[in-house]
Amino acid sequence: MRATLHSVPWERTWLWWGDERYVTRADELSNARIAETELLDGAPGGGLRVPRTQVHHIPTDEMLAAGGDAAACAAAYADALAAELAAGPDGWPVFDLVLLGIGSDGHLLSCFPESAAFDAPTWAVGVPAPTHISPRVPRVTLNPAIVPAARAILAMATGEGKATILAELFAGPRTPRRLPAQLALRASATWVLDEAAALAGEGMSAIKLRLGYGSLAGDLSALDAVRACVPESTVVMVDYNQALTLDEA
Repeated sequence: MRATLHSVPWERTWLWWGDERYVTRADELSNARIAETELLDGAPGGGLRVPRTQVHHIPTDEMLAAGGDAAACAAAYADALAAELAAGPDGWPVFDLVLLGIGSDGHLLSCFPESAAFDAPTWAVGVPAPTHISPRVPRVTLNPAIVPAARAILAMATGEGKATILAELFAGPRTPRRLPAQLALRASATWVLDEAAALAGEGMSAIKLRLGYGSLAGDLSALDAVRACVPESTVVMVDYNQALTLDEA
């Protein structure tokens, strides 16, 4: 894995945040703080060596210091994006790869079920503090329209707490406003799930059927079900000791 990381041309990589809690970067709730210590050059072993000038944080520190709110921070971030990225044919920025975590309520980015962000015309949106899920702080998020516009998607969900919502995402009707994470059920997407998220909890027979997955040692033959649910995509199961790509099984 380390050799693979070091072979990536990080000097040709630009990193933009998909969403952020409206707190300072030093706050323990900050996505940027977590990324600095777990993913970027502050991580053990050096992390991803993206040049610092090419890491574009959402400007929470600057806007909080100026007394602005999440909406003002979103506007400033949208301006920074527009200065660096051209709009695609549908008017949205086109990222080469969007990395997404999936929430236990089916949210992605900071776009929660029935979010007003779906109707926003701006590239970034200020989001009021959610009342149904922690942490209950305001957010700044990219518009969910960037998900279908992206060239590729990497969606991740781990833990038993995600199992029920994953079953609904994969097996239920497609209603992205109610389940925003369904926007990532698209071509050129890769879903990374651990065994607990994919197999544990009530209602998992539906996701097992859709993924053609029984256990790490089980029957992996029903790949047509995967392609029907996530066209031209890959599902990877991870148990922290090995990774198994279904299309390669």
